[in-house]
Amino acid sequence: MIEFTQFKSLVRTCGGELADETMTEHEEKFLQLPNIPKSSIVYPIEDEDVTKVSLKDLKIRAYTLYCKYIDTLGVFCLNISSSVRHELMRKMADPQSWLDDNNKVTNADLFHLFDRCLRELYSLQKNDSFARFQLTQVFLFIYLFFFLLSLFAVRFSFVFFVANAKCLIGVPERNFDK
Repeated sequence: MIEFTQFKSLVRTCGGELADETMTEHEEKFLQLPNIPKSSIVYPIEDEDVTKVSLKDLKIRAYTLYCKYIDTLGVFCLNISSSVRHELMRKMADPQSWLDDNNKVTNADLFHLFDRCLRELYSLQKNDSFARFQLTQVFLFIYLFFFLLSLFAVRFSFVFFVANAKCLIGVPERNFDK
């Protein structure tokens, strides 16, 4: 998701006509995270002037992302629907036609190229992964641990408060040993 978002940001920077294109709230948050490394696919050259990246270079970078994440033989093949995968395969499966100058892919097309894929990944994380995690024993253990910790903290705070209140108002200590 991060590499797709960085690619989208690069395309927006390169395509002057895309300056008004907006990114989703999630995408903007990804770009603002301080410790996220820059993708070596999206930014292969350190300190590259991104305003001068050609359309052909953008298409090569998009194809590399496709091979890594979308292609069924990709190293990190994503869990996306077959309709989204086939849509991207139809566009990009043949590298010759994808990179051909006669292929009328625009910066705007590249900007929105992975949008459906990103939406599915966000949805999967939001609706499926966490819901399944909540059903595991690990989640139950973590939940109970913090629940008991909070009960202990409340009880300890109350005992500490009562002990300090007695000192403040001068209540003498009782000796129950007699």
